Amino acid sequence: MEMSRYARKKMMKLFPQIVPITAAQVPSWCYMCAAMWSILISLAFFFRGKPHASHLVGQWVPTFLILGIYRKLIKLAFS
Repeated sequence: MEMSRYARKKMMKLFPQIVPITAAQVPSWCYMCAAMWSILISLAFFFRGKPHASHLVGQWVPTFLILGIYRKLIKLAFS
């Protein structure tokens, strides 16, 4: 089902307001744990002989860490 032009425009206006609120609600340790688990899962794939899966999961680590930094910046900006 395709969104109407009005609904898409409204969603694009709300999106920048919703993301910081949602990111600020997740605790910092969740991002750190997600990064650590990504490293462990990546190592498990590597030692099982699945290098492509290992690289894919290994690329999640910086994403989780950047999300954690983004959360900290949002907390500083809104406090």
